[in-house]
Amino acid sequence: MLFNKIVFAGGYPEGNGPKNDWIYSEAGIEVPANSTKTWEFIMADFTDRDNFYEVGNQLGHPIVTADPMIQEGTDIHVNVQLPAGLEVAKMTVTTNTDGELITTDVTDKFSNGVAAFTNHVAGEHKVEVVFTDGTSDMLIYNVTKSLADVLNDRVEYISNELYQGAGAEVPYSYKPLSNQGESLGKLSLVLQQNLLNVGHLNSEQVQKVELSVVNYVRPKWFIDGDFFNPRKLYGDFYRCMDFEYIGHVFYLLSKFDDSVLKLNSGKEYLSWAADVFDLRVNPDLHTDPRAKEESQMLGVFFLYINDLLADLKAGGLTDKYEIIKERWNQITAKIDKASDTYQAAITEHFYDNAGFGPASGALSMSGHKDAAKKYASLLRANIGYSNDFRAQAPDRWWEALSYMMHSLWGGITSAASQIAYDNLGDAELLKGAYRSTVAMLYLYDTEATATDRPLKKGEAASTFSIAGPNINRPDLSRNRFGQSAFAQDGGIFAKLFPEGDTGYADWDMGEEMVAYLNGFGQKTYVVGSGDDLKVINGRLEQVADDEYIVHSYAPYPTEYIFQDGGEDYRVAGSDYEDKVLLKGGKFTQYVGSELSK
Repeated sequence: MLFNKIVFAGGYPEGNGPKNDWIYSEAGIEVPANSTKTWEFIMADFTDRDNFYEVGNQLGHPIVTADPMIQEGTDIHVNVQLPAGLEVAKMTVTTNTDGELITTDVTDKFSNGVAAFTNHVAGEHKVEVVFTDGTSDMLIYNVTKSLADVLNDRVEYISNELYQGAGAEVPYSYKPLSNQGESLGKLSLVLQQNLLNVGHLNSEQVQKVELSVVNYVRPKWFIDGDFFNPRKLYGDFYRCMDFEYIGHVFYLLSKFDDSVLKLNSGKEYLSWAADVFDLRVNPDLHTDPRAKEESQMLGVFFLYINDLLADLKAGGLTDKYEIIKERWNQITAKIDKASDTYQAAITEHFYDNAGFGPASGALSMSGHKDAAKKYASLLRANIGYSNDFRAQAPDRWWEALSYMMHSLWGGITSAASQIAYDNLGDAELLKGAYRSTVAMLYLYDTEATATDRPLKKGEAASTFSIAGPNINRPDLSRNRFGQSAFAQDGGIFAKLFPEGDTGYADWDMGEEMVAYLNGFGQKTYVVGSGDDLKVINGRLEQVADDEYIVHSYAPYPTEYIFQDGGEDYRVAGSDYEDKVLLKGGKFTQYVGSELSK
């Protein structure tokens, strides 16, 4: 073979790479004739995530870590564990402020293995550490504004910009239109946010959802509004999975006081939720073999099944309660029985986190713990760990055959991992759940600067291409986008999006944020013991021996959980406590602080 230089494969076609990715270099590597470049790789066994880093450290690699998300105005603690014979020579942090890269030298902040400094700018931060041998490493973390504000902005955007009123071509719908039930997650988010936003209920937002439910959702998915006569929106079939999203909207609507609702009572919507949920999980209500099979598959309904059952029982809808309870028990028992072959992990995309995520959550919360642990092992393997918070995500590879973060299934997988931790107690599940939740929140982050698609206040994007380059679609590399971006690829995507790329980036979003609001949106965890305490979804401030203030990052903090100590502190009433005192392994209210309401 004759050649005059080697050009390594990869990189971006000219003019087709990320335009705003200031974090990673796009420069290629060429080896001209008569020149040499040398790389050295060492192969070694490791057992788990912690051991992976231990082995790397033994082989001379430093370990640079920090919490994946930091709130604006708080300190970051960058930890550097050095291998033998290596010292830190320089440390800098770079941010993108109004289009200008600002690099600050923080070497003087580094002492005894930790650099602590305050973050005053929202967005991605790049820490670069140069060592005494000339090598370097880096860490990417995110600084967010108030998550409560992010949620409020999002719900206002959905209600004011995406909602179409009576005079629209498709009255009372929310853009972008879709036949898939996932698109109704936006409605559930509006409702869940208003249920938690105590003292600030926006009746108009709730009533818009109610108008959509009655005038758009019900007649679109059901012929003559008959819940047991679904419309075949996909040609010659309907999707049972759509019904779990519809049922969730109905159920959340039922939780509002009748004084807020205008068209039907809360009990009426609860009855609707029960009927649609029965259709979702009851094979006897379907004649088509496809529908019978789909009705017995798990889905996102595991997130609210227990709450729905409790409200049906409390509301006196006993017959509906008994039917759904029986079906839920049958489904989880069936999945438990088939767990040796991981049958529930298989979706239309083979082994998929849309399968093993719900399986882990459903089995762990229904008492099938041995089977839940099998699926939870897939959860642990699926959620990435990286020095870049955006890659600490569940792998949703199939949409463009590349490493992707998909907000819906990334968020549902995160929620499933958290629920599995609550029931199984494996701290790695909790840590993975939080890492991947932060990656999911990046798709709602309007302060992000490193993607080609900036988001306006309240906007969101359903997918982030983690890989760079994305070999199949280089134009999507490290960019946020909506599903209609694939319309140009033809095939099934051309049928899903006959209008081409509609420009909407939030096609199938919302359900994952409802899951977040019922998880890390309210819960803060303390794990470990002694000097090895760590806060998940918050930060720890030591004020005395064995006395700490636990600060929560939850927008609606109502629970502080210290499972290793068997402790579960719950905030009473409607106040949200953003900090509590942990003393002697017990939580108490932090007296003397101004609590955020």
